[in-house]
This record gives sequence, structure tokens and C-alpha cells, in this order.
Amino acid sequence: MEANMAEVVRSDEDGFYRSSRSTDLLWKKRRLAQNLGVSTRQVEILVASGRLPKPIRLGVHPMWRVAEVRDWLSQVPSDVSAYAATASHNAERETV
Repeated sequence: MEANMAEVVRSDEDGFYRSSRSTDLLWKKRRLAQNLGVSTRQVEILVASGRLPKPIRLGVHPMWRVAEVRDWLSQVPSDVSAYAATASHNAERETV
């Protein structure tokens, strides 16, 4: 789903984004990181390691479908930051 940023409308009360082409609620990387309790770098590592659903792109901005993230959360350990740290450790070992 490609869209121009002009097609994205922000919902002020919850910090969600919504594309005018879809009814999907979306999160930017910073909001996703806040909701997961991890850094934006850990979000990048989780995506690169295949542990987090890949984002869609709206213009240059990666955004995640809230429904996909919630489904993913139901399948991972409750401590996402520890899960992200494991992904980070594995990513560092692969680059050495």
C-alpha cells in the first residue's frame, strides 16, 4: 500500500495514523517503540531479524499496521525488550 503523506490523517486523541486508502490504523516507528517499551533502534533490529512484521511505507516513513503488531504481540514473550535484546545480540554476532 503506497500513499503520499498528504493521504495520511493523524488522529490527535490516540496518536494513530490512518491512510485515506484504508481503514487500517498505523503507527510510526517512534510510537511503535513506545508501545513496545523498546528503542527505535531495537525496532529496526527486530524488523531486520524477521522477528517483527515488516512496515509498509507511506512516502519515506515506515509505518506498522496496529492490528499486525497486536497479533504479533500475542505470539511473543511478554517481555518484548528482552526479546529485542536477544535479536540485537544475534545481529551483532552475525556482523562479526
